[in-house]
Amino acid sequence: MLQQAAEKVSESVSGLRESVADLRDSVGVLTEDVRVLARIVSELSGSVSEISAVQRQTLTQMEADREVMAEITAVQRQTFGQMEADREEMRDAINNLIAANEVTRDLAQNVAKLAISTSQR
Repeated sequence: MLQQAAEKVSESVSGLRESVADLRDSVGVLTEDVRVLARIVSELSGSVSEISAVQRQTLTQMEADREVMAEITAVQRQTFGQMEADREEMRDAINNLIAANEVTRDLAQNVAKLAISTSQR
């Protein structure tokens, strides 16, 4: 009976040794996995830093673009205002030309009538 107990203890110790060996292998694998994960986290942290820097640059550029657009809009409004004033001035000039043309035509007709009436006398 003592011999059976010793064999059982010996079997249990052997089983425990195998379990410990398996656990050591598992710990080794887990340790390597943790190293890989740490490297990935480090790379991601670098990527996040780069993305943050690019985002700050983008925001700065967007603000500069907004300022340029505001300037362009102001110039455009001024240009449209000047164009409207020029259009009105041109319209007045054309109306004056039309009136002058009518006066000239009337004058030419009156001169022709006068010449005819003078020649008939």
